[in-house]
Amino acid sequence: MPLLFAGLALFILIHLIPVAVPLRNRLAGAFGEARYKMAFALFSALAVGLIIYGKSVAEFVPLYEPPGWGRHGAWLMMLVAFVLLASTQGPSALRHYLKHPMLLAVAVWGGGHLLANGDLASIVLFGTMAGFGVLMIFLLLLRDRAGSRVAYSWRSTIVQSLVGAAIYLVIMYAHPFLFGVAVV
Repeated sequence: MPLLFAGLALFILIHLIPVAVPLRNRLAGAFGEARYKMAFALFSALAVGLIIYGKSVAEFVPLYEPPGWGRHGAWLMMLVAFVLLASTQGPSALRHYLKHPMLLAVAVWGGGHLLANGDLASIVLFGTMAGFGVLMIFLLLLRDRAGSRVAYSWRSTIVQSLVGAAIYLVIMYAHPFLFGVAVV
């Protein structure tokens, strides 16, 4: 499980940089905005790769038996997570009112997977990501106290919600091919 831990640590550390505005600005100033963004993307991709590979090779250590309804609860939470994620792609009512729907999607994704998985590696991965989403929302709300609201239209909100639901269905049926675990 060391690779899973390393990937999670790298992912969290790299994503804390934008919250620390002076550090982010120093790095962007020293390397240039384009190089900073490229390094951010590369380290993020490396972290995600380590997380995926680390989870796939982690020993299965059962810690609890998920509740019987946990799988159905996870399905519902994943639908919510994908709709939230889609709402970040342009103006939407969700983005207007929730401010950080992508981070909320990460927290819901992690929490939903905890309902359906009771092994150690899953708890480490999904619990960490759920906590990370909540922590980042809190930190960003503190950073951007006077933040502005995003303008939106109900039409774009409906379209984004339908796109999120469609992606959810694709991922549900592709889950065994993508992640080796059937969910339907």
